[in-house]
Amino acid sequence: MAIPKSLKRGLLTLSFGNLSARILALLSTPLISRIYDPASFGQLSLLTSITIIAAPLFSLRLPLAIPLPRKDSEAKQIVAISLALLALLIILSTAALAIGFQTKIFEIIHLEKNLLLFLPFALLGYGMQDILSNWATRKTRYNLIFTAQLFQSISSTIVKIVYGIALNSSASIGLFYGYICGFASYAAVIMLAERKDFNRPNQIKKKRFCFILNKYLDFIKFLTPSHLLVSLSTQLPIILVYSQFGKDTAGYLGMAVMLINLPVQILARSAGTVLFSEVSKFTRENKTDPFPIIAKISLVLISTSSCVAITLFLFSPEIFSFLLGEKWQRAGEFSSLLAIYFPLQMTQAAISQLFTVYRANKTQMLLNVVRIFSVISTFGYSKVANLGEFETILLLSTVSFFVYASNILAFFSIARKKAPSMK
Repeated sequence: MAIPKSLKRGLLTLSFGNLSARILALLSTPLISRIYDPASFGQLSLLTSITIIAAPLFSLRLPLAIPLPRKDSEAKQIVAISLALLALLIILSTAALAIGFQTKIFEIIHLEKNLLLFLPFALLGYGMQDILSNWATRKTRYNLIFTAQLFQSISSTIVKIVYGIALNSSASIGLFYGYICGFASYAAVIMLAERKDFNRPNQIKKKRFCFILNKYLDFIKFLTPSHLLVSLSTQLPIILVYSQFGKDTAGYLGMAVMLINLPVQILARSAGTVLFSEVSKFTRENKTDPFPIIAKISLVLISTSSCVAITLFLFSPEIFSFLLGEKWQRAGEFSSLLAIYFPLQMTQAAISQLFTVYRANKTQMLLNVVRIFSVISTFGYSKVANLGEFETILLLSTVSFFVYASNILAFFSIARKKAPSMK
């Protein structure tokens, strides 16, 4: 079965947008890595990890339902409910942080004040990006997403560089400002472009509110805990490395993860977004089974990413030292280890959202329980066996290889037997 032109066009547009944004980030990294030290990147990695874990909980994963309804009116109601939930929980979290500062609990658990001050803004920015990107995906506004990605990367990079050079400071606060500014730019681009669709806010009555929540209850019941588990399994390594080996090592690992994830964000996330949109459209319009297209794109991802993985495994230390400076060689050594599971990570990232349209949320949640258990077990064994940082990352990469493989096999087993459904 041939890949539809709309899917090819969307994939190319989003991939090019991601590519442009990530290339800009890559080109600026050698300069930024010389302005800020590994400890500062360790702080940024920790803020990013906490944000990725917590932010999706604030909208209960309802934004993922935005592309699914047949009518725009229902999709707008999902947007309104998601925004209301986000705003309410941001207010509650800010109040909780204020109480934490008063009781000095954060000093006890060794979290820095600057990081916590930026956390509500990071959560708000991430949540807004999630909601608005799903709306743009529904409208197949791939050019708009491309523009938003580009502005996000440009604004974030400029703020990080200007702050570090102007104040001659390697403090992590400059990285924090850049991180938040990126979210703000992304949201501004989409909100300005789509303002006509939202110039009349939807007033949702209690009965309609309950109807929407009941219709998409699976997103709350299964996708919310499932995404929490996914986030924990992917972000816990940074948090646990920060706790077990210090913020310098967390900075090295954070840099390695950021650069090795560039291809994931460039191609796999774009492929996943377009696949989710197109499979949703297939189902809404009662078209033929999209399984052959999913299999074909997955095969392309595995084959192309394997070439990248081999390069990373063999030459990462030299690449990192040349691009970022000698002080980042350890990050390159970590990158070589992470390359072990890279091809499977690419493929799993592209198909992960499709569990939703195949109504396999329970299966996905169980798979994610296995993932989080594998991460905790890895670091638990590392602590007991007194493993060093390199042995720990090698063990984590090996375990991750088998976990990603099991997730992919489980999805294709479901997709071959079960037709996608939006009901």
